[in-house]
Amino acid sequence: MGKKVIFLDRDGILVEPIKLEKMKERAPIAIGEYEPIIEAKPIVKLLSNKFKIFVITNQPDFTKQKLDLKNLNEINNQVLIDFPQINKIYCCTHTIEENCICRKPKTGLLERAISENKLYGIEKWMVGDRWVDILAGSNFNCATVLLRRDISWLPSGGMHAPKNLKPHYEIKRISELEKIVLA
Repeated sequence: MGKKVIFLDRDGILVEPIKLEKMKERAPIAIGEYEPIIEAKPIVKLLSNKFKIFVITNQPDFTKQKLDLKNLNEINNQVLIDFPQINKIYCCTHTIEENCICRKPKTGLLERAISENKLYGIEKWMVGDRWVDILAGSNFNCATVLLRRDISWLPSGGMHAPKNLKPHYEIKRISELEKIVLA
């Protein structure tokens, strides 16, 4: 096979988050709010030459009843249309209180992607814009890349980032991923 695996977070990496107020944002909850990050399109296309690409996303607004299944599926389907090189989207709809194994920073969805696609023993990368992405990747022995944003180290789901958590690489723009991952 020869390919590697790269896990991408959805919101903030491929999809524009909805800005609320200073240092607050949320995922789109309706297809009308969906906007792809245009700069990510050529990078995903380049990555597909060497990587199997999976999106790993937490979407707790579904469980909180702020997002219905129709809108969740429409948004995820539009991501697959806009980024056709993505092999599959793995989505956790649980809240932090449910303590599931699939919600990042736990590794359940990453494990599932590897297992379902029989991609054992190959190089793995995790790219995200929040500390939960980096911790999930770190917990799953991935090389980690943080797309640094103002919110990257803020509490997520009421949890704070571990003090010793550091990504392998930090970037300011998704286009910088090419230099790191494809080098």
